[in-house]
Amino acid sequence: MASSSAADPSLQTEAPQAAVTRERRLNPDLQEQLPKPYLARAMDAVDPSNPKGTEGRDPRGMSVLQQHVAFFDRNGDGVVYPWETFQEFHFLKFILYTHRIAAAGEWNLLYSVAKDKDGLLQRETVRGLFDASLFERLQDSKKSS
Repeated sequence: MASSSAADPSLQTEAPQAAVTRERRLNPDLQEQLPKPYLARAMDAVDPSNPKGTEGRDPRGMSVLQQHVAFFDRNGDGVVYPWETFQEFHFLKFILYTHRIAAAGEWNLLYSVAKDKDGLLQRETVRGLFDASLFERLQDSKKSS
């Protein structure tokens, strides 16, 4: 299962420059292990080991992402601020002092280079951080100015 389609790059399952995509290939038997694996589940995080999501957990009508975010949204206002993230990780005994500094620095750096004219970080901007399109946009904007 090297590639789903050579004609459509968005359907390729291997990236030539990323050996891990060859080493960790897609599961060709997923159809037998998980009913309708192509169907996005709104409220449950499913996988072959947990085809119905986490047993006994009430999603409270929220999407998987909303459930994740709600854990960190300490005041329930629908916005996760960096300090709420730090507080929750501290509560979990997860972050050491140096990690707090590093995390704050990363968020501050991202905010300083990628905020919009209203001073907000848009979802697509943060998404661009993960697929590197943010860096390409920043580079293009620097070239044009």
